Amino acid sequence: MKPFALALSIAFSLAIIVFAVLFGLLFFSGELLESVYLAAIAAGLPILTLPGLVEILERKAARRALAAGEPTAILEYGGFQLRWQEMVLYGLLALLALDWISTFIAALAAATLSGSLDVMGEHLFEYSIFSALAINLPALMVGGYFVGRWIGTRCARSGILAVLLTLILVAAASVGLTALMPGEASDLAFVRLNLIEFPFILLCGLIGYWRGRKARWSQYLAYLLAVVPPEKRDIIVELAFAETRKAVAAAGGSQSV
Repeated sequence: MKPFALALSIAFSLAIIVFAVLFGLLFFSGELLESVYLAAIAAGLPILTLPGLVEILERKAARRALAAGEPTAILEYGGFQLRWQEMVLYGLLALLALDWISTFIAALAAATLSGSLDVMGEHLFEYSIFSALAINLPALMVGGYFVGRWIGTRCARSGILAVLLTLILVAAASVGLTALMPGEASDLAFVRLNLIEFPFILLCGLIGYWRGRKARWSQYLAYLLAVVPPEKRDIIVELAFAETRKAVAAAGGSQSV
């Protein structure tokens, strides 16, 4: 099984296990709807690990194949790059999980703050907006940056398209779910809030992509150093240093001519 498919299977299996265990624990001590909601929030945590889990499985598979005498298992630079469709899928799932979890934390913070001030019925909406801006928006900006950076380091082509499509789909899912929730007039305000947040998240995603494109070669070198035996790592570093000196000397010689 390819690392991407295996990572997806592991993440969703862990999510199902977390949901089932937590739901079973909460079911006997709370209401059904609250138990389902809290268990679903916790089940989103394994989904957040998808990008990192993919890279761990890639390196583990390469080390195992290398130990078995298959040097071709080490990915060349072109093979290290991934299709943009795969990156959109995994980036979308990770950001949706982050949005789901941070939205719950923001709602909990709003309810706690308004309840502590004895204004639950009067100002809960205002505190919900404040919590969304203070918790949900920064979380998605950070998440957008790291997903964009991951796409920048690993996407073979159409990386900008992958970043744009990922963040647009996340925003569309957030707006759609908010609009479908049963309704007060404040729901429209949260839809508008999602639209207002989008440019900031997109900006962070594009900055992350730009940073990732600058770091893609060092990321590949880190992959090589991670999969080869420890005693071979010094050789790779020395070879890289020697080739760098040759390239710099050649560039200096050509400029002097």
